[in-house]
Amino acid sequence: MRKSVLLLMICIFAAGARGEGIRFFKGSFQDALKQAKAENKKVFVDFYTTWCGPCQLMSKNVFPDDEVGEYFNEHFINYQINAEDKAYLPEVKRYGVMAYPNMLILDTEGNVLGRQLGATDKNGFLRFARLALKEVLPVDQLYEKLKKDRKNQTLMQEILLEAPGYIARLSGQDHDKWEYRIEKLYADYRKQRPLEDCITANDLKIFSIYHTGMGKKDEVFEFVLLHVDDYARVIDRNEVSNFLFMLSYPWMEELAKKGDMSYREELERVRGDLKVVYDSIINFGGMDTYSGLKLLFDAEYYLYNKKDVEKYRSYMEKYFAGLGEGIRPQDYIGALESLYEVLGEKITPEVARQGISWLNEALKSKLQPEMQMRCLLMLGDCYKASGSKEDAKKCYDQAYVISLQFNNPGLSAAVQEYVKKLEE
Repeated sequence: MRKSVLLLMICIFAAGARGEGIRFFKGSFQDALKQAKAENKKVFVDFYTTWCGPCQLMSKNVFPDDEVGEYFNEHFINYQINAEDKAYLPEVKRYGVMAYPNMLILDTEGNVLGRQLGATDKNGFLRFARLALKEVLPVDQLYEKLKKDRKNQTLMQEILLEAPGYIARLSGQDHDKWEYRIEKLYADYRKQRPLEDCITANDLKIFSIYHTGMGKKDEVFEFVLLHVDDYARVIDRNEVSNFLFMLSYPWMEELAKKGDMSYREELERVRGDLKVVYDSIINFGGMDTYSGLKLLFDAEYYLYNKKDVEKYRSYMEKYFAGLGEGIRPQDYIGALESLYEVLGEKITPEVARQGISWLNEALKSKLQPEMQMRCLLMLGDCYKASGSKEDAKKCYDQAYVISLQFNNPGLSAAVQEYVKKLEE
């Protein structure tokens, strides 16, 4: 529930501008290579599957963007391949496609110039392409330049903004080495650059990447909050609100879970100086933002700190009632996940019956396959804990059927383990 709220906010603000976007070539893959040769362009290939959530995000939020379309249509012949289409098995094997989205930049002979694994935002996507075309320097070369000009804040900004994508492609000692370097670089950047100079779009993005935890009297948080209107002149106001939300919400939740009653003092800010931030992000149906959050955090206070399951359930029922028609399946699932997190395997029959009630409500909605499978597995666990093995097996069997559509033998085998353990 709480995690789903945060994920929802991330998805909302990841959405970019919509326009004509990328034009994809229609024809065979070989025809696309020939067309690229004729037009003196490179080839962009998007390997996707119909069930891949990150693939859908790219198609919805990034590919239709005007700036993305202008750049990719000018420099590439763009091609999409459904990796589960047997007609493209040679291409899937040739390029070692095992995860999605799997996006490649190729020369006209089909040789790989660049690869992007997983979804990214518009800026990351454009940089991926520009790196493949050698229009920009990679992070390691930028870092070498910085060694000769250690106070170049513009260069520091560029490295800090591009480092996460670079580090994600590394492994082992290289990954650890660069993670340490970038952490130190951010610390140096903060020392060199006064907060008063940080009212820029790039600085807010850097804060969003590296300033991910909040504490009492947090100077970065308080500075951005004090200058919300100033930041809104240089970057979308939603991004400013999202940054503040993604710091303060987990902080209040952490305090509540620890049993630190100061979470209520922090919560008061939601109807004070943080009201403009939270009202623009969260909608609790028939409840005002403060009342909805108070029910959530009070519930977590009693569950995580006091282990008072009955009070937790009572607060959550009030919360669900307050949401009214705005309640979502994730709310029910998240509430039960919190109980699982605290109680572990010590789920009592009474808690299991509550879980059965919540999860059956969640299953009344049309769910994505991933969430439906997860919900059914949890429901099976609840039936098992309540003593109804027959109902548990039905849930596990349904989850197994859903797992087959992911074409992932390991996942299906893991789901089958639920049935085997039930029969032991």
